[in-house]
Amino acid sequence: MKKKMVMVAMVTPFDECHRIDDQAVIRLCHHLLKMNVDGLVVCGTTGEVSALTFEEREHLFKLVKNTVGKKAAVWMGCGTNNTDTTLKNCWQAESLGADGVMLITPYYVRPSQRGLYEHFSCIASRISLPIMLYNVPKRTGIHMEAKTIIDLAHAYPNIVMLKQAHKDCDEILRIASHTSLKLLCGDDFWYDEALEWGMDGIVSVAGHMDCEMIHLMNSYYQIGIRSEKLIERWKQLSRMCFLVSSPSDIKYMLMKKGICTQEVRLPLVCLNEEEKHRIDEYLEQFE
Repeated sequence: MKKKMVMVAMVTPFDECHRIDDQAVIRLCHHLLKMNVDGLVVCGTTGEVSALTFEEREHLFKLVKNTVGKKAAVWMGCGTNNTDTTLKNCWQAESLGADGVMLITPYYVRPSQRGLYEHFSCIASRISLPIMLYNVPKRTGIHMEAKTIIDLAHAYPNIVMLKQAHKDCDEILRIASHTSLKLLCGDDFWYDEALEWGMDGIVSVAGHMDCEMIHLMNSYYQIGIRSEKLIERWKQLSRMCFLVSSPSDIKYMLMKKGICTQEVRLPLVCLNEEEKHRIDEYLEQFE
């Protein structure tokens, strides 16, 4: 049985003046490497990409890549709701030596399925990097249907992965049976079900805190064990990571571990005292 892939959608650490905190980025990379991640996704939603400049994207990627080296793959989030901007982001990722790009469906504008196909076709036909499609309708307002994904996978060999954050067993099984895409769970909370459906791994936010729990779930699944206690622990961590508004929650938890500050850029805000107290109570269980 193939090893399940464990990737982390990495936060972007900021200092108290909301600048990228280079030393905290390096600490975070080492923290994640110690937990045996297979890959990192920088400049994604969890990385507050909408608040980063083009120059900051380059600086952050270089810093992560130089720190990680060949110990883990580094993918770059490049998707926007503008096709030309997305393509420029992808060319930037190519020039920086990214291992691949993650492309979210165009948010807010809600294109048709034909529009989605043409958007991704325009990009896939003009770059050589491996592509991970990202389907997360609860954030973007648009669901990319199984047929669209299958058609894209058949047309473009550099489309190699799908981060699926839409919980639909039938669609997942249909995509798996009609393509060779690696199917990665994009929602921490139902990863146990993703394993049962045969998905190939996860792009996790909760993994910032405990990738070992993911590895353990993977190992149990491969020998046919379903540990309800372990699954409940994972679901509890997943709930806390999205208690208020990601990545504010996970940044606060990372601050408690001494890895980075809790700072986020507007329109996100740090947790209030009541929200912090709820997370503190959760974390105290493991001290």
